[in-house]
Amino acid sequence: MLYVNGHVGAANRLAFDRAKIPPDVGTLPGGGHLGRGSDGQLDGRIYEQPALLRFTAVAMPAPTPAFLTQALTAYAKRAAAAGNTTLHEPGTVKPEWVEHLAALSNDLAVRLSASFSTAMVEASKAFAALGPVAKARRIPNSRFSLYGMKFWADGSNQARSAAQTKPYLTSKEQGRTNHSAAEMLELCRAAKDAGWSILVHCQGDAALDAALDGIEAAYGAHPATGLNRIEHATMARQDQLERMKKLGVEPSFIPDFVHLYGAAYRDQIFGPARAEFMVPTAAAARAGLAFTLHSDAPAAGLPINPLRHVQTAVTRLCLIDGSRIGPDLAVSVEAALEAITASAARQIGLADALGTLEPGKEADLTILESDPCTADPEKIASIRVSETWVAGERKFG
Repeated sequence: MLYVNGHVGAANRLAFDRAKIPPDVGTLPGGGHLGRGSDGQLDGRIYEQPALLRFTAVAMPAPTPAFLTQALTAYAKRAAAAGNTTLHEPGTVKPEWVEHLAALSNDLAVRLSASFSTAMVEASKAFAALGPVAKARRIPNSRFSLYGMKFWADGSNQARSAAQTKPYLTSKEQGRTNHSAAEMLELCRAAKDAGWSILVHCQGDAALDAALDGIEAAYGAHPATGLNRIEHATMARQDQLERMKKLGVEPSFIPDFVHLYGAAYRDQIFGPARAEFMVPTAAAARAGLAFTLHSDAPAAGLPINPLRHVQTAVTRLCLIDGSRIGPDLAVSVEAALEAITASAARQIGLADALGTLEPGKEADLTILESDPCTADPEKIASIRVSETWVAGERKFG
């Protein structure tokens, strides 16, 4: 069983046997670890990718080219119908898939973009030569591009495994990082030396402190290698937003955490004071820090809909009880739209080609049946997509 956030799972004794997990297993490289009961014995809980992949390797076959084609074709159609023109997948695309994905990209309903995991740094070097630093490496004769390298600094706030500087509500636990500070620095250095920007998954503020330390030591401020990114930055503090601005690091926020889990963050996970500053979009804007909004699909378990991200960023409404979580962190419709268009293109190294409608760009656009700027803010997510165009070709409508 895999929890929807992708960080936590559970398995029975047979699965542990087939995955060859010994009773005395410790922390795996990259932070994978196994849960234990009060008696010290393994209790079936599984945390983080290095451990989860031990089980998926024996539970399901490796994806074949035919499977990738079928799955991506169907997913791309759904993405285009929701108004997306480009999908970026950070950290899970393997170098050996690139040739197939590049060929497939010409027939998909959306563009493809990806970043490699830092575990693939050696194989990534062959692709770094495809273009200059600070921009996407576009695979020739395709609509597929590569941007950076990613690692996961911690786990999930919902699972209380993300690393915090203060304990979770009604607990003494503060979560944990998947890598030591020294290891994060080395991962940043390896990505930089290979010619890539770095993308770091940080849910908790303690993980973000360590990640920014590594980025600053390895890259410095506003590096020539391009824009470095923090994935989620869900519990980022004000001082961390200001530090990101100084370093030229940008966050990519996930509004669905407010939409789905805002009440839980307030009542069960962090308490009201800390929950009021979760997903701090407007605070980033006030600090002069550009940001994007993303889905992390399928981690939230919701249908693809970028307009839902706009609506949540504007209203800060929680689905569960209709409360507004951190209402002073709401942004304007225009700011939210910029976060899923122009800023999104910049954060994958394609600002010169995508994200705005200008002469010389590649004519990716979405036509809506209502204007989000004049619509009822609480109904933006229900605006219908009329047409979606990629490179001047109508892909939906």
